[in-house]
Amino acid sequence: MKTFNDSKSQHLEELEALISSSLSEKELEDRLSDYHDNDIAEILEKLTPQERLRLYRILGVDRTAEIFAYLDDAGQYMEELSLEKAANVVSHMDSDDAVDVLEDMDESRKAEIVKRLDHETSEDVKLLWSYDDDEIGSCMTTNYICIHNDLTIRQAMRELIRQAGENDNISTIYVVDEQDKYYGAIDLKDLIVARDTDTLESIISRSYPYLLDNEKTDDCVDRIKEYAEDSLPVLTQEGKIAGIITSSDVVEMVDDAMGDDYAKLGGLTAEEDLKAIRFNLNVDVAGAILGHDSAWCLGPQSLEAMVQTYAAHNGIQLEVKSDVYSSDEVPFSDQGIPSVSFMRFGERGANYIHNRHDVLRYLSPESLEKTTKLVLNFLDQLDQSAVFPIERMIPEDQKKKIDAYLNKTQEKK
Repeated sequence: MKTFNDSKSQHLEELEALISSSLSEKELEDRLSDYHDNDIAEILEKLTPQERLRLYRILGVDRTAEIFAYLDDAGQYMEELSLEKAANVVSHMDSDDAVDVLEDMDESRKAEIVKRLDHETSEDVKLLWSYDDDEIGSCMTTNYICIHNDLTIRQAMRELIRQAGENDNISTIYVVDEQDKYYGAIDLKDLIVARDTDTLESIISRSYPYLLDNEKTDDCVDRIKEYAEDSLPVLTQEGKIAGIITSSDVVEMVDDAMGDDYAKLGGLTAEEDLKAIRFNLNVDVAGAILGHDSAWCLGPQSLEAMVQTYAAHNGIQLEVKSDVYSSDEVPFSDQGIPSVSFMRFGERGANYIHNRHDVLRYLSPESLEKTTKLVLNFLDQLDQSAVFPIERMIPEDQKKKIDAYLNKTQEKK
């Protein structure tokens, strides 16, 4: 039975073969619409420079910009483009993504590209560069919808449609007053269901939270997480909207605030806190209507045996193995913490992950409940133990697999 890792690998291999095929550009464009931008970004390194340039031409500048936003090292791919084409791609990116890409380039090329940016992007980039790296303003994007508070419902909807052509962060609409100062926010669904006879004022949240552009990111992280909003406005000292912080920006800010790749996954404040952790339980994909349950273990041999015994004792059909599974438990085990990842893989023909069929209708509450009970009962068994039964260690053979997975060593082939 194929695992998620196997399916992902096959998925990327199919994508690479598709891009390298002799399909017409029109047909290739249609086929690539089924693939996520992140997957295309992941495959770029396996393509030749000629294949990449052909791919960019086929996808067009808008989608190429979206793909580049997923790259951690976009600078090397930007080197393959002419200055004009590189500037065009950067001009079609969100301002925060544009800044990240520009930071990957050497100073001389970066300066030449900035000269060629369109006026709006150039101003946005300069705005973000005006803030210190530890200030909220350096993390924000200018991709948001903003309307005035004196509009009617119908006028507000028209303004939303007009601005949505350039800005796709539309779930929250920000409102300013006659002096262009922040006034509040509107949830998109409230605007959609509002009647023409309703007033805009009646659907504006006047207490919607905000941040100040010069606030330190470390001081704001906990507050931002508590709000749990899709985005938050960032205001100047004069009360005007400078930009917004999106949920994806928040993830990056939390990562930076934690400062350690492993501590950030556990919501910890320092790497030394990992020493207090005895065991990590991870739940990955779940809910598939047609599927089978698995548990992948990293730790002493007795851990796999314990999970197998638990499954057999409770009459649970569970595939159990000791191996590296591509999920959040790996960095913990890299620090010597044993772990188990529980997941429910979709069967052949129903394994819809990272494709156009990855939607709720192929999941069921019953399947989610099954995995949830499996995990909770396992944790309850651990909690009932008089002595914690899992030794805190990772065998040498598993350490080598973890190192290879995390690319910590250069394995000779």
